[in-house]
Amino acid sequence: MKKTLKTFICIILCIALFAAIACNISAVTVYNKDGFAFTYPSSTTASVYGWDNRSDKVIIPKEVNEHYIVDIRDSAFQNNTYITTVDFSKAIILDRIGYYAFAGCTGLTGSIVLGGRIETLGASAFMGCSSLSEVNMTSRMITTISDQCFYNCSTLSNVTLPENLVSINKLAFANCIALEQITIPRSVTKIDPTAFSNINDLVINCYTDSYAQYFAEENGIEYVLIDAPTPTEPVTEPVTEPATEVVTEPATQEPTSATEPSTDPTEPKAPYMLGDTDNSGDIDVIDATFVQRYSIGAFIPCEDTIMQADVDNDSEVTSIDATYILRYLIHIKVNYNIGEIINV
Repeated sequence: MKKTLKTFICIILCIALFAAIACNISAVTVYNKDGFAFTYPSSTTASVYGWDNRSDKVIIPKEVNEHYIVDIRDSAFQNNTYITTVDFSKAIILDRIGYYAFAGCTGLTGSIVLGGRIETLGASAFMGCSSLSEVNMTSRMITTISDQCFYNCSTLSNVTLPENLVSINKLAFANCIALEQITIPRSVTKIDPTAFSNINDLVINCYTDSYAQYFAEENGIEYVLIDAPTPTEPVTEPVTEPATEVVTEPATQEPTSATEPSTDPTEPKAPYMLGDTDNSGDIDVIDATFVQRYSIGAFIPCEDTIMQADVDNDSEVTSIDATYILRYLIHIKVNYNIGEIINV
């Protein structure tokens, strides 16, 4: 009986010892200084855990107690509606912004710059920052815009993506309804189909034959080719040539025009809308897409009407004509009568 009791006590002591060790391993000591809560993951680095709201303007420092700040921990500022500004410019060693780090910070206004050596943007890092208007990602180390990173940032209207970006993930900019234009670098090779969901008037600025161009075509999003040749829009031809024709030719051509119907039995071609490549009766991004595909020799179902897209009247249909159509669609003035009925 005594032996059994000793064994039982031994087991209880072992369990208590292991529990104490486990608690000691999982315990994290959080320090406070200058309004920040932080920890020391190593002898030289620090992680930001939170903020005591002593100011609505948060300036992430370079270091704290001689420890370089390397990351903003997951949910560090989540749902903090008090802060209005976050400045990362001093945190030159910062390389990670964690999951939900600033999610729900609805008071965060104006712009944020993600520069320095920031490499990782955690999923949903800025989700629901509904007053944020501009994001400028200048760090060349950012290669991925993570899932839902800027989801539901409803006033976000200006985004600068980093030069070495590779992937734009699920719902990254979904519901950013104020976002009308975004320039996508040639380096991007993956864009999730939901990345720009529920943005009705988005125009993608991209490069010829880039992944972004094919993404825009596949998803019916308007796009403008950054590297398209600058169109030369004639200024004098429409002014001078019609003037000379009207002045010099009416007297001599009236008699001949009267006899032409009897000598030329062919019926005139039907009128068409300039730029309406697919003969749908309207000008849309599909017309521009068909022109782009035609210019690179790809199959299109409307080759018999493709010349209706010769908007610059040079007897050729090229990517320049597609550029004119896209400019017309986003209300940039061009010196051609796109959308008007042409009587041949």
